Amino acid sequence: ATRERPAVVCGFTAVDSMALISLEGMGMQGCPGVASRLFQALHSAGINVVVIAQASSEQSISTLVEQKDEERALAAAREAFARELEVGTIESVYVTSPCTVVAAVGDAMPQTAGVAGKFFDALGESGVNVLAIAQGRNQRNISAVVSAADSDRALQALHAAFLTIVPIAVAVIGAGEIAEAFLSSIGMQAKELAEVVGSDIRIIAVCDPVDRSGCSWQGHSERRGRALFSEVGQKLDPLSVLSKMTDHGKDLGAACVDSLIDRLTLSPLIHKVIVDCSDSKETAQRYADWQKMGFHVISQNYVGYMAGVDGSQNAE
Repeated sequence: ATRERPAVVCGFTAVDSMALISLEGMGMQGCPGVASRLFQALHSAGINVVVIAQASSEQSISTLVEQKDEERALAAAREAFARELEVGTIESVYVTSPCTVVAAVGDAMPQTAGVAGKFFDALGESGVNVLAIAQGRNQRNISAVVSAADSDRALQALHAAFLTIVPIAVAVIGAGEIAEAFLSSIGMQAKELAEVVGSDIRIIAVCDPVDRSGCSWQGHSERRGRALFSEVGQKLDPLSVLSKMTDHGKDLGAACVDSLIDRLTLSPLIHKVIVDCSDSKETAQRYADWQKMGFHVISQNYVGYMAGVDGSQNAE
């Protein structure tokens, strides 16, 4: 954190190998003792409860336990509510696993509005589904249960949302003077962007949709392209990576753009930007589709707009 923007959230945690035990039923509403009986059943079985979540409608309640205890926890819960399951007041008792509980922790959270909103917005923007929610009474901790398959993405999304320096994945289309000037300016202003704006610009891929010789710099040697990446401070060499991904016998310009999009899609970073420095009409046609994929699009491609390309006109 900086003096201008003190950290509200001081850290994040993730606990893997968990299982979510859930009870659901219309008959639970207004019925006293359901939570007590569930916790007593788990206590009698020697099972520790990590997180508790209940809907305000009182028609469901969930508890998070260690995955190694899930079978015993499920059996204990079903035994405790056998009668209700039989008559249908409780419709189901089931387990969801493997799960991970991710949490944000910070002493300034109680005095700061919007932390929960930012927390869940970050997860939603990254496509992470939340299975259960819990928050401590002192408001210094907020937790969400997610699928284990989404745990890495969830942590990356939360770090990106709350850290002072936000990493941004950038893919550049084009290999002319404008693209070269853009990359050079990013290299020269990287420190200022991080300190003032709070952005860590990471160029992860560059390609030329017009150059039919492959994913290299039009009018520039590959050595010059690599030198530019060195100036920007990138350790990655996307030029050779994208070249290897193109197939012989295909339109290498289009294949190169496809490879760039694939690389951007696979990036673990949450914020993703496409910068179109080309004059390709075909590229401009894809703007709307890229925005639907969650990418931000910045363009100086006047050819696509002048031609009235449908995709570019539909893009925001």
